[in-house]
Amino acid sequence: MLRRVCLLLFPLFSLTACIDNSGIEDRFVTYAERLANVLEVDAPTPPSSFAITLEDKRRLYSELPRLSLGLLDSYELRDCGLFQIVAEKNSSLGKVWDQFQDFDYQLRLSDTLRQCLMSDSLSARLRRQLEDLAMIKQGHLSIHLRNLILTSDAMRKQLSGYQWLMEGQQSQWSEIHDALSIFAQIDAAAKVGAPVTLSVYPYQEVLERAPLIGALYYSLQRSTRWLNLTTDMLSKHFSSIHCGPNRDQTRFNYLRNVFNETYIKSIQAYNAELDAAYYQLSNHLPIIITSFEEQNSAYRLQEAHREFRQANLEHIQFWQQLFQRCQNPVQ
Repeated sequence: MLRRVCLLLFPLFSLTACIDNSGIEDRFVTYAERLANVLEVDAPTPPSSFAITLEDKRRLYSELPRLSLGLLDSYELRDCGLFQIVAEKNSSLGKVWDQFQDFDYQLRLSDTLRQCLMSDSLSARLRRQLEDLAMIKQGHLSIHLRNLILTSDAMRKQLSGYQWLMEGQQSQWSEIHDALSIFAQIDAAAKVGAPVTLSVYPYQEVLERAPLIGALYYSLQRSTRWLNLTTDMLSKHFSSIHCGPNRDQTRFNYLRNVFNETYIKSIQAYNAELDAAYYQLSNHLPIIITSFEEQNSAYRLQEAHREFRQANLEHIQFWQQLFQRCQNPVQ
């Protein structure tokens, strides 16, 4: 039975954020209340409300110097594409681009500068100017990306959370993973001066529409708080649970039933999906964690997961101890 009780890691998961999430909270409330009823004690007060929030944009944003592109007046650059890109940026639509659109512009600009430098018709003077500009713009890409992750509306919504993660569509998680993978690829290429021909704008909608990472962070923390409260209540009344020869095991039998019917089928199953969601996301977390650290800030999702695992372990250890004492071991 131990394999049933330990926190299971499902290879696939299907959780999504949902406004109507009272059902998940009710699972923890019901579990704690049923245990308290059997123990004939007051149920624990629910954990205080909280939310996963980010520091102010101004605190996280990195200013970059504006660079003059006056060299674009050069006749030698008429066929290399820089005119068109800069004209698009300076158009009425370009002036109201959001951060995703502007970041794609920065990527295209760097790539076009690279293409222009491949021309054999450039004068030595213009080539030096282009090389300097290309080097600067390439060096700025990682900073632009960090600003996008930390201060764009879509990513701030994605990383914030105040409600449980609910069962939903796997496809939304896949899209989030794809977006973070693109971020990491761009960052890696930019830091070694490699060409970047990727685009982030196609992922903006799903990042804003399905704020799963913040909901996962919130859910890990809230589950941890609920489990700690419940484990503490059980531990305080451990001695009141009688079992063994010639003892009335009614209370133990009732507790075991609550454990099997409520914890195993509801709480543990949900927490296993949270755990699986985190592990599938974890490969894509470094770009987020590093972005915060570079600004002397923190996004403590990894820490929240460690605490979540510990809370689950301690809760299971209580039941293992109880079942062993009552000669009904968790196997």
